[in-house]
Amino acid sequence: MKKRIISILIAALLLAAIMPTGTAAIQLQGDTNRNGTVDIIFTVTKGPEGFFETETGDYLYMEELHVPYFDLALYGLERYYYNPECYTSSNGQQPGTSLTAAGVVTTMHMFIYATEVFMFGEDPSDAGKGLHADDLDTWVSWSQGAGSSFMSFWDHSTNLNYFLDYEYPLGREGWGSTSDQQALHDGSHVSLHRITGDAMGSVYGLMETEDGTRDFGEVTEGESITLTLKRTVASMASGSSTSYRVLPDTDVYILNEDDFAGQKVTKWTSLGYTDENGQITVPGTLEPGRYYISANGNPDSERGPSVFVLTVKRDTGDVVFGDVNGDGLVNSGDAVLVLKHTAGTLGSADFIEAAADVNGDELINSGDAVLILKRTAGTIPAFPVE
Repeated sequence: MKKRIISILIAALLLAAIMPTGTAAIQLQGDTNRNGTVDIIFTVTKGPEGFFETETGDYLYMEELHVPYFDLALYGLERYYYNPECYTSSNGQQPGTSLTAAGVVTTMHMFIYATEVFMFGEDPSDAGKGLHADDLDTWVSWSQGAGSSFMSFWDHSTNLNYFLDYEYPLGREGWGSTSDQQALHDGSHVSLHRITGDAMGSVYGLMETEDGTRDFGEVTEGESITLTLKRTVASMASGSSTSYRVLPDTDVYILNEDDFAGQKVTKWTSLGYTDENGQITVPGTLEPGRYYISANGNPDSERGPSVFVLTVKRDTGDVVFGDVNGDGLVNSGDAVLVLKHTAGTLGSADFIEAAADVNGDELINSGDAVLILKRTAGTIPAFPVE
């Protein structure tokens, strides 16, 4: 009976690995991962001290959003259709059409999606379907651009500014913000900052690695990493140009994700101060896991706090993930062994446990078998743990 169950599971998992999902076939501009969404980073900060806290007590310190495309007509927002000419034309903000906007995920999509998921508690699969169109009309002022439109909703801030990829979102030279029509692409970072002062003074802190990678980093246990703390310097009078300054002599903090429960930065463990070049080195003594590294903002400049997410991977040596039988290949046979291990029917077969946990959750189950089959079928380029 157990063999029959295993056979049925293998057949089902093979189908899951080979058959594309319903959204995978959708071709969107900016969707280089070809998963039917645009995968972005979304950071929300409030004032100079801490990350944004919703009424439920959750902190949206940094979220990875998978924003789908949906027709803005569902919300009566046809005037926010994307127009690719608005960045190159000297005629200013010209409206787009349903054709020019088709398949383009913009910051307006992101704001609607984030508001429905985080504020209304909507299931991500239902966000963007217009189910909360009336609620948005009640809370959102659509008379302005994307950021300002949502100002009243996001805790009635005096100003609600955001940067797209750390560039102030001005659509054309000199002036003319078309921030509501900014197109997003995989890897974009939208930094939302709620302030109470002059909008022109809103700047953001950011951390980057030595190779210029921002927001996220990854090392293997035992390895150190050097980060540079910077701040954006936005000038609304100079088009979309944004410059940067390093922040020397600034206290930097770290917190293990397992300990994160909405604490303010001052409750974290100090890593020390940045040097004269704005740099600080995170030592290679951290245990495997996910860590948040942050620095306070500055009330004088209305600078929001910075955040960097560091993943420390376990050193697995020469382990080849997915090759659980050690034959030098990753194939369906390895998935079968994972399922047998899960069901307790493995017997005396060779089995390398370190190679079986391909999603890095420190568990070995059918989810790992699915990923091995997907890797075998070529529907994923690498395992999450790699």
